[in-house]
Amino acid sequence: MALKYQEVALNLADKIKAHEYDRKLPSEGKLMEEYSVSRNTIRNALNVLYNQGLLRRIQGSGYFINHPLHNQANIVNMANKNGLHDLEEKDAILSKILVFETILAGETIGSYLKIDPKDPVYHIKRIRRRKDELVSLEESFYRKDVVPYLTEEICNESISAFIKEHFQVTSKTADEYMSLHRLNEEEAELTGKDVGSSAFMIEEINCQKNEQPYNYSKTLYFLPDLTFYSHISNYLD
Repeated sequence: MALKYQEVALNLADKIKAHEYDRKLPSEGKLMEEYSVSRNTIRNALNVLYNQGLLRRIQGSGYFINHPLHNQANIVNMANKNGLHDLEEKDAILSKILVFETILAGETIGSYLKIDPKDPVYHIKRIRRRKDELVSLEESFYRKDVVPYLTEEICNESISAFIKEHFQVTSKTADEYMSLHRLNEEEAELTGKDVGSSAFMIEEINCQKNEQPYNYSKTLYFLPDLTFYSHISNYLD
């Protein structure tokens, strides 16, 4: 169950997305009245939205809406862990399952997920499209001791939404590695691209609140105008 500040943050995020606030949020006092909560609850909610890059805060002036650079449509916010849902305002993203199986983790995946190589994991590979646009080729692995039940039908939809609803598993922290990747023969055949052509690759290890990893994924992105956004704070200098 979400805490009160999380509920407030989600509601404010929805309002920002719906352009109910175009430039600046109301004052803390007005938000306290609107949501009937304490100042600490409002500040915690605002901190969440700030850390996700939805807000800018100017000391003495309040919180302002952080508009995307160039007002570009195809932006994925890396901080909110919504995945490709950020791209679905235009059209729904549909999945085609290429591989759905249970396998032993093996040395590499076992080391990523902090489990024994002989422990079982779900292995999923899928292509994702938006209408006629190729969006991504995704390969992912889930620990079966954390996510005990998945089906191919579930994997056609949002896996993260399913495991959040049924197993209360959410990504609280993640390690993400971004690089330019050149397609091998299998990847080229699956996507209809040329061998050696480039794709933007993100590898990520998602962890629960206790910092235990439950998912490793490697995703190749192909939308030509896709932007990944991340808000960064430097507290060392």
